[in-house]
Amino acid sequence: MGRRYSQLGLNERIEIYRLRLRGDTLEQIATCIGFHKSTISHELRRNNKPTKVWPGAYDSARADALSERHKRRDCRAMA
Repeated sequence: MGRRYSQLGLNERIEIYRLRLRGDTLEQIATCIGFHKSTISHELRRNNKPTKVWPGAYDSARADALSERHKRRDCRAMA
């Protein structure tokens, strides 16, 4: 049987934000919320980029909203 993967939810994103502010490393955050450190790294990289209307910095609510938007636009999610 293969691995089961789950996606980050709002609660996990809030925890990432809180632990990052506290100064925890990626490994510490990953251990705390039960995801691999590469998942945490990807989440922070993907949702830290500044845009024309966003100055940058990780925001859990914004990251969750973007994730929901990406899910709606992805045809694979509709199957």
